[in-house]
Parts: sequence; structure tokens; C-alpha cells
Amino acid sequence: MDDMTDAQYRAYPAVNYSKLKHMAKSPLHYRHNSEHPAADNAAFRLGRATHCLVLEPFTFDQQFAVYEGKRDKRQKAYKAFLETVGDRDVLSPQEHELVVAMAEQVNEHPWVAELLSHPNTFTEKVSIWKDQACECKAKLDIVHYSEERGLVVADLKTFFTTDPEQIRRQGAKFQWPIQHAHYLHAAAALFDVPLHLVEYKAYNIVVESAAPHDCTVVQWLDATLDSAFLTHRSMLDTLAECEVTQSWPGRAHHGNVVQIEAPDYML
Repeated sequence: MDDMTDAQYRAYPAVNYSKLKHMAKSPLHYRHNSEHPAADNAAFRLGRATHCLVLEPFTFDQQFAVYEGKRDKRQKAYKAFLETVGDRDVLSPQEHELVVAMAEQVNEHPWVAELLSHPNTFTEKVSIWKDQACECKAKLDIVHYSEERGLVVADLKTFFTTDPEQIRRQGAKFQWPIQHAHYLHAAAALFDVPLHLVEYKAYNIVVESAAPHDCTVVQWLDATLDSAFLTHRSMLDTLAECEVTQSWPGRAHHGNVVQIEAPDYML
């Protein structure tokens, strides 16, 4: 899949994690997001730019352009500029300075630098595979396979802090481990190795989105990944069932009344 463009990848009709994660809420949420995907915004654009500078720095000028003036489509100068950039994302000088600063901190992290320099490490690799429930796809930030390290996936996140406790709590809340379950299946398919027979590890490279842009690397341990694999399997199986029945229930799909108590501190 090395020759697949970003547009072709996005259009390919397989299940990626960005869609699948909504199944954790309910099939109804999954279907709604599939039909009404989130609109692009500045945060997404900055995330893409940071990823590009870290993972594909030589393609940055092909994917991004910097405009010095006010980005107002009503102004002739900006309209003329847009006609020259094609489908590239447009950054302001301040945004460009921000993503450069974040990328520099990531690239200076010794663990990241060593992993990226290894000949068995690849970036932005597309993997498409047949799951027992459906066809899946993923675009892996960093993936590695070797005898000495086993199978490694590392995902880059811009975040508000590098505090490990906050990452542990918020990362679990945002389902980063379940995302890694999806990515580890993708990596196993990419290298054509059985996931249950190889050693595997999952990491998040976390860089602060505000200065001084501290960067840290966290590894999710076995118990967390075991639980994530079970949840990931359940989400895919539920999706397959919904596709067959064409029934997309919400959380209270039986129409039951949910009984709740206030938190202990209020009682």
C-alpha cells in the first residue's frame, strides 16, 4: 500500500480507528459520525503539521503552505494565494513557528531519535487487513519489527501536559490503548506476523502543545493492552452485527429506564 495517497486512503471503504472509537459510545453514535464526520479545524491542522515535520519532514512543503497576511477569503491577495497552493493546508507564521518548536522537541528526545534512525523503523505506513468481522485499515505513525525489539507501534500525540498521571488518566479516557490494539493488529498484518506469537509493545510520544513543548514517551503495559484487545474485539463484532441487522441502537437500546445515584461526595 506504499503507493496509496492520503486521499485514496481516506476514501478506501474499510474501518479505521477514528470511526471505530465511536462504537464505544453506541452503534448509533458510530453511524452518526460515519455519516457526519467532524469538520476540519485548526487543532487538526496543527496536529497534521507536527506529525509531518516529525515523520515526513521532506514532504512538508508539499503538504503545507505559510501565508504571512490575514487568511480572509474575501481579500483578493489571499484568494490569489489559495489558487497557488492546491490542496495544501495553509498555516500562519505563528502556527508554523509553533509546529516547528513541537517537532524539534520530539526529534530531540533520545528514545524517539534512536527508534527513527533504526533501519527496521517505518513512518506513516498504511496497513489494510481482513479482520474476522470486517475489513480494517490504519495509517501508523511509527512502526517497527525486528528480532531484538519485536513488534513496536508508537503514536504521536500533541497534548496539554507530559505528566504521567495525567496521561494515564486522560489517555485511558480518550481510549489511546484501544487505538493501540487496532494499530497492533495493523502492524502484525503489515509485517505478516501472527500477533499472538510475537512480542509487542505500544507507546505514545507525547509533546506539549504549549511552550516549552516538553516531550515524553509512555509505554502501555500488558494488562492495559489485554483489556484494550478485548474491547477492540467487542467493538468490531458489534459493528459486524449492526451491519448485518442494519440496526444501530443507542446506549439505552432496549428503552429501559436507567437508575442512578448521585456521587458519594454529594450524599
